[in-house]
Amino acid sequence: MEENRQDLLLLQAQQAVDERAWSQALALYEELYQLGQNLDVNRQLVNLAVRLEQFQLAQQYVLDYVEKYLGTSDDIDNIILIFSKNQNYILCHEIINKITDPTLWQHAQQELIIKEDEARLILQATFKARAREFKYLGMHDFATQYHSYQTGLQLPLREHLLIARNLLLDEDVSDLVRITILASFLTLKIKEEVSFLWLDNIVYTRKFSELVPPLATKTAFIIQDTLYEELENSDPVTLAGLEQNIILRIRAAFPFVEQVITDPVMWTKYQIARFRGEELPDLNENDVRWLLKFDALFAQIGN
Repeated sequence: MEENRQDLLLLQAQQAVDERAWSQALALYEELYQLGQNLDVNRQLVNLAVRLEQFQLAQQYVLDYVEKYLGTSDDIDNIILIFSKNQNYILCHEIINKITDPTLWQHAQQELIIKEDEARLILQATFKARAREFKYLGMHDFATQYHSYQTGLQLPLREHLLIARNLLLDEDVSDLVRITILASFLTLKIKEEVSFLWLDNIVYTRKFSELVPPLATKTAFIIQDTLYEELENSDPVTLAGLEQNIILRIRAAFPFVEQVITDPVMWTKYQIARFRGEELPDLNENDVRWLLKFDALFAQIGN
């Protein structure tokens, strides 16, 4: 019965496209997509949303299959158009950095630079206001800081990085915001040295091109192996509930994962016991201290 419904919707949607009834076609494809997501329908939705200049909607659908849109110059140009129209320049840079083909990557970089240059001429006052909000985010509470950080993501890359580098050294900026900026620098593939105030109140300087992504560290692999060894067959419910939290903690420890988690096997077992409310195994003082530090940091998100 559902298959018949899908076939009918597809036929009606295709007919609406043939008749250039774009809004009707979009509504029909959206209904079809709700019945079962797939890339073909997703492409139709993205193209129709762009045609109707509904760029926020187009971005929403692109993000469902974003890595499938990085294989041709036409798809990449479409992504750059969509994200530029939404003024989401930093997210766009992060996405095109996933492109593996060097020629396509270079093409994407050039196209996005052109879009940013065009926007600087048209949105000069808007960018100035955003830059000011981003620059002075340390003056406010965490919720306002995070909102201002999101505003900073709507600046072109050059302006964003100039301010973000200074925020990494600002002791008034929330630790959570600073570690979020650090993570974004990795995704943005910043190659040069970056100085930053870290969670231990020490200023470090690291060349980002030489840093290992947190989930690619030896520590992360040991944690993953231990987690699955302990839970995959015996307690998949705990595995599902705990895995994302552990990934979040590993990412937050960048670029000092090995210093924060010195005993990854026992650290993982400790996390499992905490999650279950069981007696906690022995864990060294360093790892417990950092674990509690991150507990306090993440508690800010809910406040």
